[in-house]
Order: sequence, then C-alpha cells, then structure tokens
Amino acid sequence: MEIPNKIKILGIDYDIKTLAPNSRDDRFMGRMDDALAIISLRSDMPRNLAEQTLIHEVIHAISAGLGLKISEPQTTALSAGIYAVLKENGWL
Repeated sequence: MEIPNKIKILGIDYDIKTLAPNSRDDRFMGRMDDALAIISLRSDMPRNLAEQTLIHEVIHAISAGLGLKISEPQTTALSAGIYAVLKENGWL
C-alpha cells in the first residue's frame, strides 16, 4: 500500500505527514492530532511498519471521533489484527 497524503475518517479529512525522529532516542512511530486532523508517521520506518502504524493511528482517530475510550494496548491489538487480515487477503 502506498501511504496516502490524506485520508477521510468519519467525514473529516486528515493530512498524513512523515516526520524525522527528534533524536536517536525518539521512539515515536505515529501520532494522531484530532484537533488539527493530522496523522504523523515516523519517516524512517519500513513500509510494513508504516502501514500498521497508519492503521493504529486511524483507530485512534475513530475512537476520538466516536467518543470511545479504546486503550493503547487495545489499539495496538486491533491494528495488528486488522493489518494481518489485510495482508492475508492480499489487500496490502
């Protein structure tokens, strides 16, 4: 999958940006800012990790948009499961 520059989530257009880590110790992989409608992905990740991270951040955006309280571990598990289904079925 080519990582898009924009994605619509629950009717809101989110910009997708890639960011270089701030330092060698910066462990961020992705961030979602629902107030600014921006998803940021670390620029130096392998493609498969960037795809899974994008799914992870989309789940955060859906959770925020619907007022759900999906925890970080639940978001990680859901994104891994969704990514696996997409890969297994040739959609990625």
